[in-house]
Amino acid sequence: MVAGKAANIIADFLDRLGGLLDDQLATEEQVMIVSSFPELEGHVRNHEAARAELRKLSQAFYSGSLPIAYDTMRFVRDWVRNHLPEDDCRFADFLLNRRSNMFTRKGQWRSGAMFETDESAQAVNGQA
Repeated sequence: MVAGKAANIIADFLDRLGGLLDDQLATEEQVMIVSSFPELEGHVRNHEAARAELRKLSQAFYSGSLPIAYDTMRFVRDWVRNHLPEDDCRFADFLLNRRSNMFTRKGQWRSGAMFETDESAQAVNGQA
C-alpha cells in the first residue's frame, strides 16, 4: 500500500478469488446434491451471500472506493473464521459419518464408492 501497488495487487486478488470461489462452491454444491446433504439449502444460501459480498467488493473496488483493502481482508478473514470451521466442517462430518463405504478398509478413497450399495462394494472388493 505504501509503495502504491495495492490497487494492482487487490485487483489481481479479487479476480483470482472470484474465480476460485465460484469453482470451489459449485463443486461443493454438486457433492452436496449427490450426497443428499440435509443442510443443502442453508449452505447454498451462505455461498450465495459470499458470492454477493465478493461481487460488492469488486464493484466497490473498480468504482474507486477506498477502504477496499480492509473490506477484502475482512471478507476473507470472516469466511475462513466462520464458514469453513462451522458450515464446511458439518458437511465434512456428514460425509465421513455416512454408511456409504466411501473408504476402503485401508483408508484409501474409492472413486464413486459413495454411490454404491454395500453389496456392490463387496463385489468390487471380491468379498461377495
